[in-house]
Formats: sequence, C-alpha cells, structure tokens
Amino acid sequence: MQADRLGMPLVTIELPEVFPANDVYQSLVIEGVKASGLNVEGIAFGDMFCNGIVEYRRSYVEPAGLEAVFPLVGEDSHDLANEILDRGIETVLVTVDRNVLSESLCGKRYSRELIDGLPTDVDPCGEDGEFHTLVCNSRYFSHPIEIQSHSVETAQRFSHLRYEVAS
Repeated sequence: MQADRLGMPLVTIELPEVFPANDVYQSLVIEGVKASGLNVEGIAFGDMFCNGIVEYRRSYVEPAGLEAVFPLVGEDSHDLANEILDRGIETVLVTVDRNVLSESLCGKRYSRELIDGLPTDVDPCGEDGEFHTLVCNSRYFSHPIEIQSHSVETAQRFSHLRYEVAS
C-alpha cells in the first residue's frame, strides 16, 4: 500500500510463519533484495537507538555488497515525534504492548494528545517496541490509505488492530 502510494517498487520477502533464526532471516532478506531485479545499492533502516542493532544489520548487509543506511540513529525521540506531526505524516497505532500500554490505543491516530498522554517511560516513537504504527498519509503519498478497523486481537502481550483498506 505505502510503496504504491509513493510510486516506488516493493520487494516482498516471504518468511516462515514461525520467525526464523537470524542467519536464515538474513539470508532471506539479502536473497530477496538481490532477486528483485532492482538496482539496489543499499538498505535504509528506521532504527533510532544504537543499541547493537547498527552492527547487527551491517553484519549481513555490507558483506552482500550493499550499504546499510541509518538516517535516524541518534535522533531525539521527542524531536522526531514532533517532526512527524509537523510534517503532517498521519499514522495509526496498529500494535501495542499491553505490558506498557492499554490495548484501547490500537486504532488511535498518532497525535500530540496521544504522545502527551503516554507514560513517561514510554518512548514517544515506540522505539522500545511499546507500539507500532501504520503510515496512512504523507505529502509524498499520491493519496491517503483509508483503513476500516474490524477488531483488536490479542496474542500473548501484544494487541493488534485488524483492518482492511477501504479505498
């Protein structure tokens, strides 16, 4: 959906239902990118915290001859949250960790009000896995992604919004 709205190609990589071991995952990612037929020079990651993830991602991307790009590493979460909102990027929370947040936040729009209401120990960008979002609109999209929420499903400690694209 998002790639289509951005006018960009999408490389899909099928993963087993049970998440594979790291070496299998790494091979699938690199093989998928190389088999795409696209002239890919690098892979960009949205990680913000340098907690070993940069080295981990570089360990399998760079030996494949690709550049690992980390445009957000070191950014302040509060500054980035404000920038997301200031730029008019519209997102919806689609997963929440019930150990730190209420499942009632599933389906809520990411907003200043939502950020201001988060517990102080929750990263405003969800960078510690507290929540995940779906970008539904930005100035770079050809048109918004309209979603219709169906239900919230809970599996272990996570709640997930089930939805379909309305248009």
